[in-house]
Amino acid sequence: MDDANNPKYKLIDVRGRSIPETVLRIGFGSSGTNPGVFAVDEGFELKAGPEGMKVLQLLKHGGPKTPSEISKALDRSPNSTHQLLSRLRERDLVLKNGARYEYPS
Repeated sequence: MDDANNPKYKLIDVRGRSIPETVLRIGFGSSGTNPGVFAVDEGFELKAGPEGMKVLQLLKHGGPKTPSEISKALDRSPNSTHQLLSRLRERDLVLKNGARYEYPS
């Protein structure tokens, strides 16, 4: 998986019977004091992409919200917010509870 924010990074899904599923963002450096491969960040939230991360952070710190509330808080159109929430829900990154979306606990 590519990290759209920075082409020097790649996202890697980690799965196995003995380890919890996670996603790692790996960086590749060819200069500096320690060139090579290094882990930059980890967590399932990385599957959300940059715009999805904004939604996840809003829900994580602000509690459950309707699509309209998310749209207003992030200055997004209602249509693009619904599309983004659908993608996040398909990836099991948000939960829908009635009319509200929430961060999975």
